[in-house]
Amino acid sequence: MNIKQLGEQVVKGSSGQASNVLSAVYVQGNVTPGPGSNQQMFMFVGGHLANTDPVASIANFERQYPSAQAVPAGSLGGEAACATTAASNESAAMCIWFDNDSFGTLVSPTMSSAKLANTLDTVRPGIEQADQ
Repeated sequence: MNIKQLGEQVVKGSSGQASNVLSAVYVQGNVTPGPGSNQQMFMFVGGHLANTDPVASIANFERQYPSAQAVPAGSLGGEAACATTAASNESAAMCIWFDNDSFGTLVSPTMSSAKLANTLDTVRPGIEQADQ
């Protein structure tokens, strides 16, 4: 999965309004390939998106991904949804959130959408940084 390309797509999709876009890859578990591997991996791309309407942003995401399901955005609020997508010719779970000044996307080739939604709720407070 090409994280640099995903980050560029996010900025382009925001009509250039996204700023301070950060990305990272997180891996946990046994990284040995093959049977018995319990590796869990996800990519994060997120940043600042000033003066956005979270409800409209999620509605746009749901139009792009008709199978998307609304999920809790967690303790930081906003709107969130998850869907299954194809990235680098592989199926992947994707969850996205928007609030009034930020957005984030998690993509995982190893987790289901439901597992990634739980992960979003857990990791978002640690990866989303408040304005200083």
